[in-house]
Parts: sequence; structure tokens; C-alpha cells
Amino acid sequence: MKKRLFIAAAVLLCCIGARAQQVQPKTKLTFDVSAVIEKFYAGPYARYAQKYLGVEAKDEDSSKATLTSVVMKYGSDTEAAGTSVWSKPGFAQAGFESRGVNANYTSEAATLYSAGAASRLVSQSMTVEKTPEQKAREAADMVFLLRRNRIQIITGDTDATYSGEAMKAAIDELTSLEQEYLSLFLGYTETQEQKVTFELSPSSDAKDQIYVIFRLSDEEGLLPAEEIGGKPYYLDIVPQEIASAPASDPRAAAKAKATQVVRVPAICDLKVSDGVKPFLQSRIPVYQLGEDRVYPVQ
Repeated sequence: MKKRLFIAAAVLLCCIGARAQQVQPKTKLTFDVSAVIEKFYAGPYARYAQKYLGVEAKDEDSSKATLTSVVMKYGSDTEAAGTSVWSKPGFAQAGFESRGVNANYTSEAATLYSAGAASRLVSQSMTVEKTPEQKAREAADMVFLLRRNRIQIITGDTDATYSGEAMKAAIDELTSLEQEYLSLFLGYTETQEQKVTFELSPSSDAKDQIYVIFRLSDEEGLLPAEEIGGKPYYLDIVPQEIASAPASDPRAAAKAKATQVVRVPAICDLKVSDGVKPFLQSRIPVYQLGEDRVYPVQ
């Protein structure tokens, strides 16, 4: 008789537990992640920077993404799986079209030979496209001209008189033009801040409680976990032992008209890392890693 009661109670607990699995709370984690992406565009005349300006310049485009902050939030949710919301940064192409030398053609003299018995030299002018080095030399000449004009205005060595706001406006305009021409040699950098929210629900079926939260790509910034490219950032969950509680009497549960299922969460240590060094740690309850306990309702 006693054996039958225990079997009946076990079946009852299993059935209730199966039903409870669908309605009991589950912990959902939300990560608000921020990153900064710096894209460097090399100037078209970078290779001539040393020759005409006496400075070194990078001659290749590059991109670098830096993680700036991760904010983790948690709450209970009845959904079985979380979702990731993300967006890729949109950068325009390198914009050197409006910078520096506008004239793209020059005039050159060519020497031709006339046909016939009495050969003679004929000079003819033709229009040819400037070489990159010619345009680089003109841009460098303009840099030095702008600097010279700025010094003349500051020292008063000009035909015109500048003072007060007029002097400041003239100097600012010359400085802005100089930077435009210098960017043709030294390039320029665009910076963009990216903020993305990722959601994750730990699974009780996972063998190891280690998850990829997101990835960080130098070219594309923050990416969801399922993307191939980018450096992964991990969440490591270590459940602690669940505190013991008074067990319900199986016979009372079997005789009770109603029972109540109580899900006891597991207190877990959470660690966010880049796979080597942790930078965010917390301790929170995770319901789906806990256990369901069935009690009779009096």
C-alpha cells in the first residue's frame, strides 16, 4: 500500500512538473553594449608626404572597434529563448573628391617631326591629365602658401588690415583650408558610437553554461552571437548549490485537492569576459537553473 502511494505521488509530481515547466518564470538577461568604431581613410597622396611635406603618413585604410561599456540587466520572462537586436554601422566612402586640387588637367608642349624631304621641328601644345605626383606637389605648395598667408595676417605683413573678428575669421578659414589639403596626404578618421541591446535566456539543457553574448568586429562593430566574424564575448554562468527546504509529504500531495508548484531559482555567479580576462561580474538568481517543488495547498 505504501509503495503504491509513493508511486502515485511520483507520477503526480512528474505530471505537475511537466505542466509547470510551461508557466514557471524564467530569467532573461539583457545586455546594453556600447562600442566606438574608428575608420581611417588614407590620403591619395600619402606616398608623397615625406617627399613634399617631410612627414610620414599611413598609406592604407584601417578600422578599429573598441568596446566602451556593457550594462547587464535581468528579470523574469516566460519566453523560452531570447532575441538579439543589432544594427551595422554605415560609413560613407572616403570623401576626398572635394578636398585639395580641383584642376585635373595641365598643358604640356610636345615636339613633333614633320614628314617630307625637308624635316623640321614643330611645337604643339596638348592637354594631358596630371599625374598623382604633380597633383601632390601642387597640394603641398598650397599648404605652404596657406601657412605663409596666415603668418602674414598674424604679423600684419599684408596690404589689407585685419583686426578683431575679421582676423579670427581669416585665420580660421586659412587653417580649415590647410587641414583640407593636409588630409590629402595624412588622411582622416571618422568615429562612430554604436549602441546595441542583446538578450539571452540561459537554458537548463545546456551542458556547459557558457554562452557567446555578442561579437565585436573592427570593420562592422557589434554583431550578434551567430555571426562568424568578430571577436566573441562570453557569459559564464556557475550555479551554486540550491539551499535545502522542507520536503512535502508525498502522501499529502497525493490526497490534496490542489497543489502548488514553486520554482526555486539557483543563485548563480555570472562573469562576462573576452575569453581571457573578465571585466563584469555579478551574482543573480536564475530560475531555469533551479528546481520545481510541489506542495499541497491547504
